[in-house]
Amino acid sequence: MKAGVRQSGVPWLSPTSAARLLTCPASVVGLVTGPPPRSPAPSTGTSAGALAHAALQRWVMADDWRYGDRDGALVDHFHAVAEARKVAVAAVMNGRVTEARLEQRASSLGELMRQAGADATAEAEVTLHDSERRLWGTLDLLITSDRGVWLIDLKSGMDAAQSLLPAVILSQLSIYSHLVAAVRGRAPTWVGVFSLRQGAKQVPVSPSDLGLLGLLDERRSAWMAHDRPALPAPEVCRYCTRRPGCDPHWIALRAWGGADGVEGQLLRAQTAENGRTALLVQNATGSAWVSNMRGEGFQELVGHHVRVMRIRRRTPAGQSSDAAQWQATDSSAIASVGD
Repeated sequence: MKAGVRQSGVPWLSPTSAARLLTCPASVVGLVTGPPPRSPAPSTGTSAGALAHAALQRWVMADDWRYGDRDGALVDHFHAVAEARKVAVAAVMNGRVTEARLEQRASSLGELMRQAGADATAEAEVTLHDSERRLWGTLDLLITSDRGVWLIDLKSGMDAAQSLLPAVILSQLSIYSHLVAAVRGRAPTWVGVFSLRQGAKQVPVSPSDLGLLGLLDERRSAWMAHDRPALPAPEVCRYCTRRPGCDPHWIALRAWGGADGVEGQLLRAQTAENGRTALLVQNATGSAWVSNMRGEGFQELVGHHVRVMRIRRRTPAGQSSDAAQWQATDSSAIASVGD
């Protein structure tokens, strides 16, 4: 922050909130002021991604990454986490696929980490704070040795599966890199993501990008002055917590070729014997079936205006006069709005 500015009332920015502030200020919520934020509580989630992250953390903390012949232990940790959280891998959406990816990628992740040398130390879920800049974040993996510092962000979803990493992830990595340099006193030697779908992707980042840090200060000051425009974009909106009630997003989504949501009146909810529910949604352009939804309470939403998010289109738009076909994913959600 600028010299002379009282910092106690200035919100802390994490890599995620910083990236959102740069891309869509309206999406930034829940910022905290005062003392440094605490490290996040360990995840207890049971999605495939949450189980994979926990398994990778156990694999690292057990030092299994040091030895090539223990790469297979990553899948064992995946099963152990699932058992501890009382879920069956086969019953988790994309559970078997994630298991196969862990088995496939363990060797290359181990090789990347072992580049740091035999004297390296590995830390998982490392929380760092830069009180001067009011930045903080929790790093997935940090490997340190005489050879340098390796900063690895673990990704299990589609966000890092593209050939080019989205701007949101690049901004996050820049903040992580700055935190390591500012707090640990060493600029990272290797910065990038490790995607279970694509493997390692190194990115060139500057640990002290004054242009980025200055822009963050400006955007944060504007946000504090309630200048918070909505700037919808697919990669920004997908997991936004404000998405259900953000009208600018739903207006923009109608023109997106890769839209992942539908809205309208929920006409019907049919639950099969396996517990999955199919939803029939009607709007001004037609009707749409969304299959494979998990959860309960869908019948209570019949007749309401709903917005269904993070779903995949099964039939190309405009190819059929019948209802469009969509399928839920492990991160799909539904919200009732306007009632």
